[in-house]
Amino acid sequence: MRPHSPVSFAGRLLLDVGTGSGRHAFHAAELGARVMAVDIGRSIDVARTNLPPEVLTVQADAEWDCGDGHGSAVPGWPLTRAITGCRPGRPPLR
Repeated sequence: MRPHSPVSFAGRLLLDVGTGSGRHAFHAAELGARVMAVDIGRSIDVARTNLPPEVLTVQADAEWDCGDGHGSAVPGWPLTRAITGCRPGRPPLR
């Protein structure tokens, strides 16, 4: 999980978009992060078998509007400028 230190994951909320088999979500959860793993494809079923039960897995298209810096793939999981492209003065990603 470089360049981040293991302690930087503890207690954090982490969104793994395009999780695939769930490899990164697994390690983040192992280091103490609360994790939501999202994938639009059938690979989310593989992730579900690989991930611990406390990791929320969602088969969905992660789509949001960065116009106001907020959005969510799943209600209740806010993303505030979480995407590199979502910065003040930049247009929303499409």
